[in-house]
Amino acid sequence: KGGVHARGLSTQIIKFQAEGAVGTEPRSGHLVHSEESIALHPFNVSVTDFIASATFKAPYADDVGTWDCGIAFRKQAHNDFQAFTIDSGGRWMYGIRKDGETFHRKDGASPSTPTTEGRNDLRMIVCGDTALAYINDTFVTELDVSRGTASGDVSVVTGFIKGHALAGRATPYGQFQIWPLDMRKDPSRKRRR
Repeated sequence: KGGVHARGLSTQIIKFQAEGAVGTEPRSGHLVHSEESIALHPFNVSVTDFIASATFKAPYADDVGTWDCGIAFRKQAHNDFQAFTIDSGGRWMYGIRKDGETFHRKDGASPSTPTTEGRNDLRMIVCGDTALAYINDTFVTELDVSRGTASGDVSVVTGFIKGHALAGRATPYGQFQIWPLDMRKDPSRKRRR
């Protein structure tokens, strides 16, 4: 931990503000799999724009069954949300969940195939209509997230794709943390003469 400072030789600083992460400590736990539903562990925040990161360990080897895990965001009370996930086959997927159905899917190959021994770090930067996704510190894709721009909760998720969870198993996660970005407010600016 340390201080944050703003400096400039000829730059006039009009307004500077630094905010810490939501919650004082990163969260960790296990997402218990269910064949019937998606498992979510929410952070219990309401944000539109944010940076979120989490580290996942694969729940079992790929020859045992297929799994996925990731970050869900802008979750509404009626369980509608968007999610970015990785799976045991080395793919990433973005989708919107609405009324129990997943649509507006986009997917691609992961820069590194997740393994049962390895850690899989996910980070998302979500601002307005755009999200940037990173897997294991490698930029993966830019996403259009304009179909749901209302504030909502941010969660870790597993079982986003039907059939990607074995009942009774669990996906360990750690270092789940969120930094809110309030990009929609423009600080008042004074003109100097």
